Amino acid sequence: MRVAVRGGFVAFEVDDSGSGFAAGEERRIFEPFYRRANGAGADGKSVGLGLTLVKRIAEAHGGRAYAENREGGGARVGVELAI
Repeated sequence: MRVAVRGGFVAFEVDDSGSGFAAGEERRIFEPFYRRANGAGADGKSVGLGLTLVKRIAEAHGGRAYAENREGGGARVGVELAI
C-alpha cells in the first residue's frame, strides 16, 4: 500500500505482482457484479460489488477510483480524494 499527495489529491494505491489486467479489464472491474473468470472472486465468495462501491464513494467525495497495469508486470488499484 502506498499513500501519495498529487496536485491537491491524496492517493491510496495497492500494487501486486500478479498477471495484471487484460485489455479493457481495468475499467470493467468497477462494474457491478463483474468477477474475473480465473482470478480474485473466482472462488464464488465474491458478488462483484466491492470495487463498484469504492468507485461510487470516491466519486461522491469528488475523487476517483482507478486501475492500471504496472510497468514490468502486476496491477495497481487506487483511489484519489481531494485534500
